[in-house]
Amino acid sequence: MPHPRQPRPPRPADEDPVELALLKAELRARLDKLRWTLDCNREHWRRVAADSPPRGPWHAVAGLAAQISRERILAGERPPPNLPPDWTP
Repeated sequence: MPHPRQPRPPRPADEDPVELALLKAELRARLDKLRWTLDCNREHWRRVAADSPPRGPWHAVAGLAAQISRERILAGERPPPNLPPDWTP
C-alpha cells in the first residue's frame, strides 16, 4: 500500500546553500526572540510570586516583562533583533 502523502517538491533551500544559510539565520533570530521573551515572562511571574501571598491571589503587573527586558539590556545583555519598541530602552 503506497504512502498516502506525496513527496514534497524541492524547495529553494534544498539546492541553494546561500538560501539555506539565510533561512537558518532567520530561524535563529526568531528563536532568540522567543527565548528572550520567555525568560522575561518567567522572571515576571517569579517576581509576582515573590510579592504575593503564598496561596494567592497572584496579580500580574502590567508592563513588568517589558521592564525586565529593559533592565537586562541596561545590565549589558545583548537583546535579540525585532523586540517590540517598549521592550528596549
